[in-house]
Amino acid sequence: ALANARVTWVPGASVGYAVEADLAASKFSAEGAFVHAPAAGRTWSLTHLDAASSDLDISALGRCLRFPYRISGGHGTDAYFRWRRTPGSDDPQDWSAEVGCRADEIALLPDGGAAAMQLADMQLDALITRGDAPAGEMTLTASEARMPPLNTTWFPPARARVEHDAELMARFPEVEREWTYALRADKLRLPPWEGAHFEGEAYTRPGASGLPRFIAQVGDGEISGEYHSDSAANAYDFSTAWAGVPIRYFLEHLEFPNALEGPSTGAFRYTTHRDDPAALQGNGGLEMTEGVIHTDLLVAGF
Repeated sequence: ALANARVTWVPGASVGYAVEADLAASKFSAEGAFVHAPAAGRTWSLTHLDAASSDLDISALGRCLRFPYRISGGHGTDAYFRWRRTPGSDDPQDWSAEVGCRADEIALLPDGGAAAMQLADMQLDALITRGDAPAGEMTLTASEARMPPLNTTWFPPARARVEHDAELMARFPEVEREWTYALRADKLRLPPWEGAHFEGEAYTRPGASGLPRFIAQVGDGEISGEYHSDSAANAYDFSTAWAGVPIRYFLEHLEFPNALEGPSTGAFRYTTHRDDPAALQGNGGLEMTEGVIHTDLLVAGF
């Protein structure tokens, strides 16, 4: 519902506006401007749009957004959206946008994903560009994060859902955009892993995605590494190095029996094909200077 509006019109030159409105149980304010642009083949051209909200209903708003996620959650604040057409460009699709918000809790279920990303006390900030080299950058921080397993979908292509928006997609064809992400969480659960003080970098581009760098505290130790997924080959590779990390996390990750307990130090790398787990290949090593061996589980494996 529109609560307040102001329009400034300069005939044949520009139209400015400022509005306050309630949308999807949330309160918004916005201001922007159009300029007369017959030379660019358009009667009017949007130059900028600024919108903000300090009161967001995450679940209600999520049902309105054309994102490749099913969005649910609690309450959002400090939300902003700033859109700018690139000055001096003759390309109507040459623009940039900044978007961000805070939320007490939010769940993002990727299209095609089996589990949602669940974040508490989250801050999201993103920059999206169009033009000759479309790209996106996102920074995502949270006090606590529960993530899907590594071999499932995290970041689907950021586009409108074709099945819901066929007419819109016909007017605005899909744009291939490379995304980079900076990820931070005070606490992280990524089955079977549990850690703290997680920091990572991620990327998605047509046919590939991954984590080129991550580091976290696990138990009393620390682990770092990288992960890359090739969608075309339906395969992925993972490499890591660690010191003082409980061995059980590696055994559970590789779906081996929990025959060992205790801290471990080492490094390994492996590759596998999602359609053929028997294609697993890897190398590495580890050492344990203290711990427990469950010989009954080892014997049962032979």
